[in-house]
Amino acid sequence: MKKDKVRMFSGKRSVRCGPVVSLVWVWVVVCVLVLATSIAGAEPRDCPAGDWDGDCDTDLLDFAAMQVCFGKSAAGELWGDGIIDDSDASCVSTRHGCSVGVGDPYCDAADLNCDGVVDEQDDTVIDECYLQTAEDCPYCEPEAPPCPRCPDVNNDCHVMDLDTDGDIDLADYARMAATFSGPGDCPRCPDLIDDGLIDLSDFMFVESKVGCAVGTGDPECDAADLDCDGAVTDDDTDIVQDCFFMIPEDCPYC
Repeated sequence: MKKDKVRMFSGKRSVRCGPVVSLVWVWVVVCVLVLATSIAGAEPRDCPAGDWDGDCDTDLLDFAAMQVCFGKSAAGELWGDGIIDDSDASCVSTRHGCSVGVGDPYCDAADLNCDGVVDEQDDTVIDECYLQTAEDCPYCEPEAPPCPRCPDVNNDCHVMDLDTDGDIDLADYARMAATFSGPGDCPRCPDLIDDGLIDLSDFMFVESKVGCAVGTGDPECDAADLDCDGAVTDDDTDIVQDCFFMIPEDCPYC
């Protein structure tokens, strides 16, 4: 008789709790899908011009980086990164069809065979020295004729040419200074989804990037480095938790 009661009791538990458990699982799945969609569609905040290290502020580190490139010119000997590769090929191919002498210094630099236009013939100059160092490319030798020109036409400095006049000079410094944020603006605002509330979606955004390093071409990783230490760690998730369920106006980091 006792066994029958146990069976009846167990049966009642399974009948009563089964639908509840199912509903809970449905709710969990829906929440996960909503969060995944939210995170996948998240856009990192726009960073100011002059933010060369990817931490979304213009500070003394960025000025130090620009100093390395100061004085370099798209048409000068100091341009280039020392090797002829895909980055140089891209500089030429993206200028295909342009004519020199119309105010685009990057077009002028890409006309490697000096015929007045940038086309496939300039690509040939790249191909002849492809994956060679500038020292090994015959067109880059000091005693080489002026044309074809040295195809080492690209380096990281070109992004610092903020006024696109073909060189890194005081005008570019002035544009960079206009976005100067001081020695550092960190920790940064953790409203990464930019929806007006610091919540679980922002936490998951940062959590999904823990372990990555900034400056490696992943803008979401750069945005998730809230404490600006160069990597996404648990310290960054702690910043989100400090302002959990706050609107940006109430979060001290915003």
